[in-house]
Amino acid sequence: MAKVKLFGIVFGCILFTFAVCGHRWGVSSQEDVFAFVLPVGDTSQSWVDLRFLNEPVTDFVQVKDGHFFANGKRIRFWGVNFPVAWALPQTKRDAEIVAQRLAKFGVNAVRLSHLDRASERTKGFAIVADDGKSLLPDRLDLLDYFVAQLKRNGIYIYLTTCFHTLAGKANFPSWEGKPSYPSIDLLYAPMMERQKEFMRNLFSHRNPYTGNRYADEPAVAIVEIANEAGLIKWWRHSQLDGAMTTEPYASEFSRLWNEWLMRNYRTSENLRKAWGDNSVTLSSVPLVRRKDWDKVAPTARRDWVKFLLETEEKYFAEMVRFLKGELKVKAPIVPSQVGFIAPSVAAKYGDVGDFHAYWSHPNFPSRPWDSRDWYVEDRPFVSTAALRSSTLAYWGIERRLKGKPWTVSEIQFCAPNTFRAEGLPLLAAYASLQDWDGVFVFAYSHGRAMGIRFFDLHQDPVRMINFAIGALMFRRFDVRPALKEISWSMTEEDEIGWLVRDLLPWARQISGIGWLHRITFTPLSERTVPLPIVSPAQKLLVADTGEIVWDLTEDGRGVITVNTPKTKSVIGFAGGRRFELGRVTVEPQADKISLPNREVVGFCVVTVQSLDGGSLDDGTAKRILVTATAFAQNSGWDLQVYGDGKDPLKITLQDRWGNLPTLVQGVNAKIELPYPASRIKGWALNERGQPQTELPVEDITSGRCFIAIGSRWRTLWYGLEAKD
Repeated sequence: MAKVKLFGIVFGCILFTFAVCGHRWGVSSQEDVFAFVLPVGDTSQSWVDLRFLNEPVTDFVQVKDGHFFANGKRIRFWGVNFPVAWALPQTKRDAEIVAQRLAKFGVNAVRLSHLDRASERTKGFAIVADDGKSLLPDRLDLLDYFVAQLKRNGIYIYLTTCFHTLAGKANFPSWEGKPSYPSIDLLYAPMMERQKEFMRNLFSHRNPYTGNRYADEPAVAIVEIANEAGLIKWWRHSQLDGAMTTEPYASEFSRLWNEWLMRNYRTSENLRKAWGDNSVTLSSVPLVRRKDWDKVAPTARRDWVKFLLETEEKYFAEMVRFLKGELKVKAPIVPSQVGFIAPSVAAKYGDVGDFHAYWSHPNFPSRPWDSRDWYVEDRPFVSTAALRSSTLAYWGIERRLKGKPWTVSEIQFCAPNTFRAEGLPLLAAYASLQDWDGVFVFAYSHGRAMGIRFFDLHQDPVRMINFAIGALMFRRFDVRPALKEISWSMTEEDEIGWLVRDLLPWARQISGIGWLHRITFTPLSERTVPLPIVSPAQKLLVADTGEIVWDLTEDGRGVITVNTPKTKSVIGFAGGRRFELGRVTVEPQADKISLPNREVVGFCVVTVQSLDGGSLDDGTAKRILVTATAFAQNSGWDLQVYGDGKDPLKITLQDRWGNLPTLVQGVNAKIELPYPASRIKGWALNERGQPQTELPVEDITSGRCFIAIGSRWRTLWYGLEAKD
């Protein structure tokens, strides 16, 4: 094994040298780069083992006072997505290993998605047959066993039922430009009935490894009706225009539209007067296509929006009745994501509010998911317009439904963004400040691909290590919820008015106040109350608890610091600066990363955490984890500026992602702690989180010591032990 590992390191260094010579990627010193591969089959006990956070799954998750409770106390979920059609473990032994590794890194919930197939290449792993309702016995058995293993390791399930649209499958016709996710399904009755048949088969199925039907399974913490579903959302993107000329959808769409008009106007005369159009006649009013929107009269626009909203409401009302009333599903329900459905619909029919958010999601200028023609925006969250323009800000922080648990069931800081190490620690900090209830990173993996990919967490060293950091921070309530709650609201009339004017009203409130205080939102309110606006000139955003500070005073070099008794973190352009966080000091060096056409100086994420729950400030923490991450890549990946090369912030790898071993940039920093050196023993940890090399610990003054971490230790994490 040692020879194999050595060969991997040497081979990785050869590939890295080639990459530098090709001017693809490099750092200030080649010695700062080394191979560091997280083994996907690692379930060993180690310094970095967070299984102690999980408790046995014995009680149903309940909603109380706007939060989740289990076993009589509050619970937060820190989890991952597991796209079943791509990544269902193919053997029972694999299922055991994956479940144990997830628990080791702090996972206590998994969102099972993609139960149906997305395309022919994922057909073999889906549990749903081509008829859209039947369950495939062999695949279902693997899923049952995986669920049992997750439960055994203290991991709950967020179960997404209808992930994709039925259009184009199960003998339902397709159309050019159709969305991948449920849209026409919300109004076409035969599709709704097919969804119900699938749900009936799923929730009435008894898992032989747990002994429970899925409707009665305590491990199922949340049930989602439909992923990224909506009529207004997909109509707005012009993706329902084709359905309006495709049978049988066109006839059903037209029938429902004209029946709605008949109920609201009763006579053609009333309709003509309201619309100012003498040519319209009840029972034969044409559908409103997105491409014709500019030609539609204001009152007709309003009616169309109200029709789509009410149709969405009718669908979710019926599905909630079916799940709770007929199938007796006990888990709290998410209708779909806010932003895909209106907040008012989510608030009316959901027990839980949910949203999706991505940073540097890949863009595909030519055709969706083209493996060669794509790019990501290579911007750091800490230093950009993320303050006001990110989906995390306007769908998540500023749309939290008042009185309901709030989750983000898909979120990722995507590769190959240079700065993605920042994402999960800052997410855990602000999710804690906002007092959210669940975070589900997309995704753990997509199956066979190894190394770093757009979304896959499982073998990206910087994202996976910082995932564990986030688990401790969020699940232990290390960061206090904001002291002050800012509530805003919108009337039904204003919601419809915004929709008519801009087709997406929910993105209009982007204030920045959520970086300071907790925010709740009430749709369908008696009055509209806007959020206060943080001035763009404000460069120091201090959370009202004082524990999180976002410093934007140095242009383009933002830094977020987290300072609590159990967690100290420096996130962003910290190199060359000294940060005093309580009685812990972090002083990173200004290491460099050379990218195509530009250079990045001083970016890193350094975190010091108490593993045993003791305080880092008063010296009661006995087991301490230090992590230091910056940039990571696969060996031999071919990073380039996209297209004509004029915009260095648009980067791509085309289809040349490279392979293992993953290469990382070491972070050189000095960490000062409130302990005498005689009390501290420290180690550089290997890829499994086990001690490999003892660290020197030196005194500074009486009662204080420091350790020097860096690339010479060939690691991204360190373990410290304080003796009595």
